Amino acid sequence: MSNDLTDSPPEAGALPVVALVGNPNVGKSAIFSLLTGRYVVVSNYPGTTVEVTSGTARLGGERVEVVDTPGVNSLVPRSEDEEVTRAILLERRPRAVLQVLDAKNLSRGLVITSQLAEMGLPVVLALNMWDEAMDRGIAIDADGLSRLLGVPVVKTVATQKKGIGAIAAAMARAAVPQMRIDYGAHVEHGIAGVELLLPTLPVNARSAAVSLLAGDPELERRLTVPPERRPDGDAHEAAGDGAAADGGAHGRGRRRRCRHGCTGVHRWGGGWSGGAEAGFAGSVAAIRNDTQGRCSEPLGYGISRRRAHAAEQLVRRVVSAAPREQWPPVWRRAFFWVIGPLLGLMVSCLSAILLVLGVGVFAELPHAEVIVWLLGGAGAAAYAAHLWRWRRSHGISEVLGRLTMHPVLAFPILAAVLWATYLFVGVFGAGECVDFIENTIFGNTLEPAGGFAIPLAGLHVPWDGLNYYLAQLADLLAANNTIGFLASRDGFMYQLLLSEDAGLIRVGLTYAFAIVLPIVGFFFLAFGLMEDSGYLPRLAAMVDWLFKRIGLNGKAVLPMVLGLGCDTMATLTTRILDSRRERIIATLLLALAIPCSAQIGVISGVLTDIGGGAAFAIYIAVIVSQFLLVGWLASKVLKGKKSDFMIEIPPFRLPKLSNVVVKTFYRVSWFLKEAVPLFLIGTLALFILTRIGYNEQTRPLGLMSYADRIGAPVTEHLLGLPPHLKGLPPAEDAKVRAGQPLRGHSTSEAFILGFLRRDYGAVAIRDNVKSGFFSPRQAMVALIVITLFVPCLANMLVIVKERGPVTAALIVGFIIPYSFLVGGMMNYLLKMTNLLQQ
Repeated sequence: MSNDLTDSPPEAGALPVVALVGNPNVGKSAIFSLLTGRYVVVSNYPGTTVEVTSGTARLGGERVEVVDTPGVNSLVPRSEDEEVTRAILLERRPRAVLQVLDAKNLSRGLVITSQLAEMGLPVVLALNMWDEAMDRGIAIDADGLSRLLGVPVVKTVATQKKGIGAIAAAMARAAVPQMRIDYGAHVEHGIAGVELLLPTLPVNARSAAVSLLAGDPELERRLTVPPERRPDGDAHEAAGDGAAADGGAHGRGRRRRCRHGCTGVHRWGGGWSGGAEAGFAGSVAAIRNDTQGRCSEPLGYGISRRRAHAAEQLVRRVVSAAPREQWPPVWRRAFFWVIGPLLGLMVSCLSAILLVLGVGVFAELPHAEVIVWLLGGAGAAAYAAHLWRWRRSHGISEVLGRLTMHPVLAFPILAAVLWATYLFVGVFGAGECVDFIENTIFGNTLEPAGGFAIPLAGLHVPWDGLNYYLAQLADLLAANNTIGFLASRDGFMYQLLLSEDAGLIRVGLTYAFAIVLPIVGFFFLAFGLMEDSGYLPRLAAMVDWLFKRIGLNGKAVLPMVLGLGCDTMATLTTRILDSRRERIIATLLLALAIPCSAQIGVISGVLTDIGGGAAFAIYIAVIVSQFLLVGWLASKVLKGKKSDFMIEIPPFRLPKLSNVVVKTFYRVSWFLKEAVPLFLIGTLALFILTRIGYNEQTRPLGLMSYADRIGAPVTEHLLGLPPHLKGLPPAEDAKVRAGQPLRGHSTSEAFILGFLRRDYGAVAIRDNVKSGFFSPRQAMVALIVITLFVPCLANMLVIVKERGPVTAALIVGFIIPYSFLVGGMMNYLLKMTNLLQQ
């Protein structure tokens, strides 16, 4: 990205650009997807780390490139997202801007419209979520708004694909909004002075002048060029009482007269005399300081307030109350008198049960059932009281929205949501679905799966497993004398593809599609439901106070929750955080203490096997405590400013299933493109490590045997884990003597697998628990270490890309010893307390 923003023509042969602009969470991406049909290009915008999505569409009768810019609250950047959006508008020279507004919060969107008007960009307005505005009793005169602004205004409901055709037709009539804001005599005087300093720009100079006066260091940096690089070739020279912008005003080599009748650059207070010595930045700073001295409020605040006031005045002229769409009376009565109180009772009792079980792990509670009923009854009464109090003045969705943000009642709801997510993802997805796909659909190479029954149809499908069929095919090929040496079970190709411990198909593809894909898919489905209902922004607002203690704010909960699906994707979304300090803290915590969904599913199964509720309580307590402790320490060590927390709270609504399915499809597709190649690379690395240097007696794991020896002092003495596969239980020892393969992994191997893929390490621990190689205590220590251990290879590469190699090295250098230290402390505490000793 060039630092010179002077006017330059677009590249020959390039498609015209239409930029999608709008506040966060207004449906830009949904409209982008409907206009382009699919996500086409995802690339880093030059000079930044924020991804911008682009595609092609036919709008206004011609083929154009549609660019979906990051959501912004202002075009005077205060975050990286806003810098990228403003840079696209300055440098990509869009033919038109499609601004997407939330019809429920029109004034917020019109603030951006005023800035687009100052930039002189043709605009089409899309009033999205029109149905929700009607539900809330908001009536907008779209035709009147169009007349007042002089631009096309389209009503849309992106989730229902309404209004998309009207957008395409309206783009040919895009126009610059007729919206000029008077900032007051003093500020206007300063704007005129800054305009005289500017070179030729691809947008209206007034826009740049206002941004510079409000305090825009990024734009100032881009416009600060040496005199020899200016369009007119010479510097602003001192002349007369001040600095004459001779040849500097818009690069046209002439003086300009401002609206106050002055020629050249004004004489400003504070002793500034202009000239080449001061430079562009010094000139702007002098004008800004002088203007600030004449105003009673900060310039940035005053400019923002004037914009907001102008937007509110416009809203008053086009918005009125409309008849509110109500649920049928019978449904309202059923919800407020029956359904709502019953849901409150269920949520309260579930939270009470979880609380009692958690406390019961560490101390015996007498009369636990009585405590559950008392807590559940008190909670149910509180929910019912709020429902009855709000039943006349609020709709059902408004009441649910209020309850999910209540300072007390929101937490039982959060517990219920997390528990439901665990049942959906951890039990059904990671349990039932994974077992069926892994054991039945893929199977193993040694024995047939036996087929499966179709419920209700009474049919039995004779399917023996993909891996079993491939092994049989290899046996057939082995009978051919020409290629038998490759396909036989002792041959290289069979071992590479179908070996039970490191075959690319048997392990790599089976783990990817049978273990990881179901878990990730179900998590993204649950995430989409929470996102589409409007619950995630409420969760962010609810936990803001907690995240502030660790140097973040409530906005950070979004990448943290997404990290429970995929840490790699979540690391990319840390870009929504406003400061570099916050992005580093969030990246560290994601790498350290946020297990991905595939890992969670496997870990949940292991915890169920080794101790049930007690094991879950111990594991969650350790991981959450380390999350908070390391976050607090990082907030003290890392220097930098804290950003303000500002997030829009959308109305609580019933998720639209088709919208959730589409989001899930795109996220799972992205995950598979990123994960499957790395699964295969990781499996190939494991195959090589275990085959090179193999010796049945001294190096049974090849090069991995050396890792066992190096890691033995730590794994055996600090963590209390068996360093390698010795001292097997009698059942497993009998298997080995009978020539059956042993699905077990050395401790060091599990940690190395955890780096290749986090879930690989968890699966290795699961196999060791099932084989009896790990005791419950050892399994708990291993699970804690593998969770806190270095992030997987894919996440590591993204951390290097996002935060830089030095920061990535510091993160890894901290995490490795810290994870083993915590594991050693847990080993000691579990021994001392005799927990999980069975």
